[in-house]
Amino acid sequence: IFICNRLQAWLDFGFCYMGVPPPDWSAVPEQCDLQLEHSAGNFDGCSSSCIDVGRRRCYVLGTGQECCVRLTTIDGKDQGVAKEHALLAHHRNGLAYLVDLGSPSGTTVDGTCLKPHVPARLKSGCSIVLGSAPPLLLRGGELASNKELLRQSLANEEREEE
Repeated sequence: IFICNRLQAWLDFGFCYMGVPPPDWSAVPEQCDLQLEHSAGNFDGCSSSCIDVGRRRCYVLGTGQECCVRLTTIDGKDQGVAKEHALLAHHRNGLAYLVDLGSPSGTTVDGTCLKPHVPARLKSGCSIVLGSAPPLLLRGGELASNKELLRQSLANEEREEE
């Protein structure tokens, strides 16, 4: 399975993919250094095994030609990955979520099966499995809500004043 970015013009205008509009609650992340790392090798058209997923409101993952993050078949086997399988979206609160788009073979995050169309909070280092494809690992900066970041900042200021 390989992954590559698609449709940057659509993404710049806030669309994830022509068939999947971004969730109302999604927003372009203010500070997010997230990457999907392919556990089985390099991505299509890249010399790296990582792809950036921290700059746009959302990314559609699947086998469709126009998906933002496209997984292609190996030896003609789709490994249970649907054309529009899952959506990785950034929330206004600073967190990232994965949503299964009703795929027939399901999506798991760290071994937990997602319910279709119900957002699941992502954490840096988590393992994402679409169908029976090899896992994708979420790497990068710490995912914390704006509220959590404010609490940390206030706690740091209090320590500095002591």
